Amino acid sequence: MEPVDSDAGAPDTGRPDTGAPDIDAGPAATFSIGGSVTGLEGDGLVLENNGDTIAISKSSASFVFPKKVAKGATFEVKARTQPTGPAQTCVVTGGSGTASADVTDVKVACTTNEYPITVTVAGLAGSGLVLTNNGGDDLAVTAAVGTSVTATFSKKVASGKPFDVAVKTQPGGPPQNCVVSGGAGTVVAGAVTTVTVNCTTLYTVGGTVTGLTGSGLVLQNNAGDDIPVNANGTFAFPTLATTGTDYAVTVKTNPQTPWQSCAVGNGTGKVATANVSSVTVTCTTDKHTVGGSISGLTGSGLVLQLNGAETVTPASGATSFIFGAIDSGSNYTVSVLTQPTSPSQTCGVTDGSGGVGGADITSVKVACETNKYKVRVQVTGLTGTGLVLQNNGGNDLVVDSSDTYSFTTSISSGAPYLVTVKTLPSPHAEVCQVSSGAGTVVAADVDVLVTCNRRYRVFVTSTSYDGNLGGLSGADAKCQVHADAAGLSGTFKAWLSDATGSPSTRFTRSADPYALVDGTVIADDYAELTSGSLQHPIDKTETGGAPPVQPVFGRAVVWTGTSESGNVYWLTHTCSNWTSSVYDPQGNIVAILGETNETTGWSFAYGGTYCDRMNALFCFEQ
Repeated sequence: MEPVDSDAGAPDTGRPDTGAPDIDAGPAATFSIGGSVTGLEGDGLVLENNGDTIAISKSSASFVFPKKVAKGATFEVKARTQPTGPAQTCVVTGGSGTASADVTDVKVACTTNEYPITVTVAGLAGSGLVLTNNGGDDLAVTAAVGTSVTATFSKKVASGKPFDVAVKTQPGGPPQNCVVSGGAGTVVAGAVTTVTVNCTTLYTVGGTVTGLTGSGLVLQNNAGDDIPVNANGTFAFPTLATTGTDYAVTVKTNPQTPWQSCAVGNGTGKVATANVSSVTVTCTTDKHTVGGSISGLTGSGLVLQLNGAETVTPASGATSFIFGAIDSGSNYTVSVLTQPTSPSQTCGVTDGSGGVGGADITSVKVACETNKYKVRVQVTGLTGTGLVLQNNGGNDLVVDSSDTYSFTTSISSGAPYLVTVKTLPSPHAEVCQVSSGAGTVVAADVDVLVTCNRRYRVFVTSTSYDGNLGGLSGADAKCQVHADAAGLSGTFKAWLSDATGSPSTRFTRSADPYALVDGTVIADDYAELTSGSLQHPIDKTETGGAPPVQPVFGRAVVWTGTSESGNVYWLTHTCSNWTSSVYDPQGNIVAILGETNETTGWSFAYGGTYCDRMNALFCFEQ
């Protein structure tokens, strides 16, 4: 027979059986129930053990129920209320058994709940829509046109954590604009299903550009969304628009090089349900005038030319000019086609070429100067030296030989010139006559002819002598003395005849004119001198003064003894060959006289006069 268990039917104490009989040591033993808490982040966790509860704060790492459990009693720890904020699920392990000692190894492990993020997409017609959550969890969405679709991100979001749904890639084909609503928040305690994405189809705003030749055209839509256009053809703004959106296309910047003006047509309206392609931008090249200033223009007939074609004819005195407009971007060259006349001028162009930009050209300069021309003198027949010519009362020109000369001062076109003889040449008496010496300079050098002829000088002595002249040689000597004293170079002889000679035998028979000391011609040559008639009386002394008056006759008379032919007039009427000064009342010793105020009979004016009287002499250069 087996032994009877003394503890049969007795409760388990949780302690080992020693086989010794129980000894009642007093009240029954009790034990505490507790353990550890991990992962708790929320508030409101309540643990329960057989109806005994304890609230666990999120800062707690352990717990102990306030009520102990009797020895041998069972315990069962469980989560009566799960924590929130964030929502968590706490799981108890090792939470049940029979108490035989203090229980400290109950484990409560809390984990935060995670919930899916689901979106509803409406109006999606294009392809390629990609949504993203919290910038990393991408979700590609497709849908049949005209239907709504829901889609859930692959990554759940823990309670208490934020979610942020956005469009990563907008759909295309057709392009659409998808807008997220309710896309951001904090997950609480359940799946997020309130995110919506509404997609609307986008349309382009654009049109066609024509006539563009410059660069730098910039178009705008609604005062923004700038687009540079560098080619003719179609264009579209980069920013798409939804149906009903207003559009206003304008030119922000017109093109340059060449400068153009672009006009917009059909530039305003509302986007309907198709791309806007009816906007027109028509560019035309700007035109600008070419002109500038004129200085010094006094002549007429100036013709300016632009690019070898268009011409303008500024009036005399004009200070500016302007051609018609030409295209911006084109080159221009201003030149003188015809120089002005009356007076003749030369006009030069500066800053006359370049390219037309964005404004009228006003910088071309035309400067005109009146041309100056030489006054040339061709001198012929000159044998002496010291001839001095003048132009316009100045600008002396010394001429010493026959040649062509020019005055040093040139004369402006339109100005007068007047060439005169200032000083006759020496040592011989020459008369230089100017031909074509006066006029107005036109448009070329002026040629003047100066013809010089040798003129043999003739004068009446300023001193009177009696008939004893010392013969013909003595009379010649007296003429020479007077000539030398007056500065008349050359050889002079007296117009006197006797038995030893006469002008016809003693004089050089000149083919050149005979003239008074002031240049007045009395005869063109020896033949005219002896023809019986002079061009002018011999009425000037060697100094150009009046001849001495003979008191008896009351006028100037001279010893001659010579006929107008240059021969001795009467051999017996020569004061004994000009060696006697006696008074012979019988008239045997007398002489022939000439007249200083006559042109005919000038050499034989009186048949005879007494040799003691005082008379002058005619002196002729040889």
